[in-house]
Amino acid sequence: MNAYPESPSSEALLEQARRGVPDAFWSLIHPHERMVNAVAIGIMRDTERAHDVVQDTWIRAFSTIGNLRDGTRVGSWLASMARHVASEHIRRNERQARHAQQAPMAHVVSVPNLLIHEQELQQLNRHLEQLPESYRVILSMKYMANLSCRDIAEALGIGIEAAKSRLFEARRTLRIRMTAETESVTSPAAQRILP
Repeated sequence: MNAYPESPSSEALLEQARRGVPDAFWSLIHPHERMVNAVAIGIMRDTERAHDVVQDTWIRAFSTIGNLRDGTRVGSWLASMARHVASEHIRRNERQARHAQQAPMAHVVSVPNLLIHEQELQQLNRHLEQLPESYRVILSMKYMANLSCRDIAEALGIGIEAAKSRLFEARRTLRIRMTAETESVTSPAAQRILP
């Protein structure tokens, strides 16, 4: 006999969440919280604005949970929703952003056990801001949320090999941009951060 009761399956949680049980909803989406944060930061490039996107994503997810048909696809559903909500935020704030000075992107890449000098962090943030959104998102998912390639693939609704390829291309593009700045001398930040 099992000493611990089995946790409800994602399908059972989804069914309860559809009936309006808040605990079931939070249990269903909680495992995907870091991924949603990473997607929001990767797109918004600002932690405060990303926080607003995450909150709006949770509200929208709660109000549209009835549209989700497969409890095993929660991660990709939430990632898609976060990307859509972020795009709406960008469109809505586009006019204001032109007039306001953009704040530098906060710590987008978390690198455990490495000390990055302020100048190197500024260089890294400047180059991250210039990357295409798809590269910023995948780098954020990998380094901020510490997601595996399998989790990234599921969240983005792509195959594992495609996720690995995108991650490789994002790292390579970032390294090229960072090292081009110093011409023949490789940037210390690029050497330490990017494999």
